[in-house]
Amino acid sequence: MTSETRYFRTGSATVNGLLARTLLTSQVGVTGSIQNESSYAQIGIRVWKRDSVGTETEITSGTLVAVATWDEGIGSAIYSGSWACPQTSLASTDSIVVRVYTAVDLPLYDTWQTGQLGVTQLDSATWTVYYYLTYSIQWAILTFKFDTATYNSRITNFSYSTPAPPPSVAAPVYFGDSLSWMVY
Repeated sequence: MTSETRYFRTGSATVNGLLARTLLTSQVGVTGSIQNESSYAQIGIRVWKRDSVGTETEITSGTLVAVATWDEGIGSAIYSGSWACPQTSLASTDSIVVRVYTAVDLPLYDTWQTGQLGVTQLDSATWTVYYYLTYSIQWAILTFKFDTATYNSRITNFSYSTPAPPPSVAAPVYFGDSLSWMVY
């Protein structure tokens, strides 16, 4: 099993026919910032697996997970939410797509995607998603920042593997004539 931290990145790439921001294991160091009008200062994600022909299958069952709420008493800071990612079978060419939304009224912030993972299973693990947030009460604008050490928005415990195949059972080999058989 491989367990990684995946960072929300500013750069984009096309994987499995989808042009999206990248969700990789390192940061670029260039601040990314996306603002949305929202009457609620909350943020969360939905997650899909995407196959090589572009078909997406949602893993989060149509609901926001890892939801974090901006706290006026704290202000601009890293906030977090957790999600119990279920074990999910993958093809080796599948990528994982993460879309970030504001909670309740659901405007989409943006879409991030891994490369093709080259494994056959997304492992059951508790992801912690960290969001660097600022909120303007006056204008009802929630800003999500990412891709630097200061704006360290990321997903931890992103876990996947290729389970070992079951042990093979050799077919019996018979030696002898019709009167006496030996199995080896």
